[in-house]
Amino acid sequence: MATKIQKFDLEKLSKQLKKAWSPINVGTVDGFVVRMAKFRGRYHWHRHEGDELFIVFKGKIKIQTKVGDIEITQGEGVKIPKSVEHCPIAILPSVVLMFENKIISQTKKPKSMFGKFRDLPSFEREEIDRFS
Repeated sequence: MATKIQKFDLEKLSKQLKKAWSPINVGTVDGFVVRMAKFRGRYHWHRHEGDELFIVFKGKIKIQTKVGDIEITQGEGVKIPKSVEHCPIAILPSVVLMFENKIISQTKKPKSMFGKFRDLPSFEREEIDRFS
């Protein structure tokens, strides 16, 4: 059976974001999950067992780290290396893409996750289920 290839629209997906810090899954790429979330206010300090990449789709954020803060605005991104404690803050209401190793993100304790994930679109749910 041939794989169906579907495009996605980041603008349309961003309009589905209702609650801050509750990401939706955009897709998976070679063991990584791409998520989109609304950032408002401050998240808590945390760290991951793998690298995390942030790309600002809209707005402006700051990622606080123990070694310095990084501000990124629309069209910019930053990679936070594994085990680096960080705290995301929305300087402006923002929409952010996050790339993270799927296996690590599935095994994290709930307190270190952004929240409950809503999988979009259906072909991605099937892809994620294949690896679960």
